[in-house]
Amino acid sequence: MFNINNAIVHYIDKGDKFNPITREFIINPKKELTNGYEYYEIKNPITTGIFERDATTTLMTKYLVDNYNVNKAVGYAFDNDGIGFEFTFIKDNNTKGYWAYIGGNVDHYAAINVILNVKPIKVEIKEYNEKQPPKKAEDIKLEKYVILKPGDSLQVIAKQLKIKLEDILRLNKITNIKNIKPWTLIKIPN
Repeated sequence: MFNINNAIVHYIDKGDKFNPITREFIINPKKELTNGYEYYEIKNPITTGIFERDATTTLMTKYLVDNYNVNKAVGYAFDNDGIGFEFTFIKDNNTKGYWAYIGGNVDHYAAINVILNVKPIKVEIKEYNEKQPPKKAEDIKLEKYVILKPGDSLQVIAKQLKIKLEDILRLNKITNIKNIKPWTLIKIPN
């Protein structure tokens, strides 16, 4: 199994071009920039069929670059044994989204400079039991996360949250604090 962290991915379609010599994208002039004018408000966008037709492009476009409610969208793929991968698409200040109706009322997008993280997962599927009593509120533990932005320090975050730095490092299995990259999702101990 493997991890991919901070890969930069792009999606272009009808009328868009990429110049391999200058490494520049030329976006169809009919498309408008979505940044600051996002249309959708989809909370916690997730898809379990990341490799299905149009699922990845929908996740990167409608659910991420044209969605003002989030900075990430997640997709999953796994086999019958529950072994698979989690794909996290992240937008930051360098991410650009473009949209237009082209050829009728069909959405056409471009998504430039989207951050992609991929990590292996194991999914366990259990049968839903309607008769099982609901958990009590005190039995439910909410997990907290922070995204380490450029310039952030785990030491400062630990101090602000009044948590031992060692606990954060142990929970996230971080052995060398110098190897942490910006945009890494950090789990915070309860």
